[in-house]
Amino acid sequence: MLKKILIAVAVLLVGLVGLIATRPADFKLERNAKIGAPADVVFAQLNDFHNWKAWSPWEGKDPAQVTKFEGAESGVGAAYFWSGNDDVGEGRMTITEAKPSELVTIKLEFLKPFAATNITTFTLKSGADGTDVNWAMTGTNDFMGKAVSMIMDLEKMVGPDFEKGLEKLKEVSEAAHKKQLEAAAAAAAAAAAAEAAKAPIEISVAKDGKLTVDGSAMTEAQLVEKLKNAVASNPNQGVALVVEAGANKQVPKVVDAIKGAGVSNIALNAEGGAKQAL
Repeated sequence: MLKKILIAVAVLLVGLVGLIATRPADFKLERNAKIGAPADVVFAQLNDFHNWKAWSPWEGKDPAQVTKFEGAESGVGAAYFWSGNDDVGEGRMTITEAKPSELVTIKLEFLKPFAATNITTFTLKSGADGTDVNWAMTGTNDFMGKAVSMIMDLEKMVGPDFEKGLEKLKEVSEAAHKKQLEAAAAAAAAAAAAEAAKAPIEISVAKDGKLTVDGSAMTEAQLVEKLKNAVASNPNQGVALVVEAGANKQVPKVVDAIKGAGVSNIALNAEGGAKQAL
């Protein structure tokens, strides 16, 4: 009886070994996402392990996790080592290929709880509405890996992490792109303001003493305030003073107000005695 049992067990074991052996050795897991940011912005998040903390799906699974950056600061040769609890294990990632705005290839070495080496790639494709990102992991299972794959579905175990990571990568990249756009807009506005500050403020003096400043009617007090603000931004602010016919008598008072506001660069467009006020 015992002999029959042993034979049956042996047959089952042989059958199991044979079944495991027939399992495919190569595997590939991949997920895709559309990110509303240029490829160079997304690439910057992937090509530097220092940026992974903001979007990696495994960050936070072990608050006590030990991490270490090695090699290059970013790009080819940059490496990241981690060691933590059973949820994160221990391993190392090393960037082996980096094509700006196109591709990042990483050698992924698992050290604990089991040893394995896989290849991870991030492929970027630019489009009119952003960047298509493909995150893929490929590898080859040995006999034990094949056995494990029979009871542990990689798609169900790691697939959701890829999806979570891409969702966070999208959030981080789009926020970074928004900051870029805001910074560019602020720089453009500052440049426009600086350019505008170089242009002289045009002041027209009417016969009745009324003032028009850059096309808008103003009182003398309003003019002085405007000029003081302009000089605060541009100490070399100039003024183009246009005196209408018959308004020469009004010029000295206006010139005094202009000089009192701190403006010394005055160009006068007038005839006769009005120029003496300068």
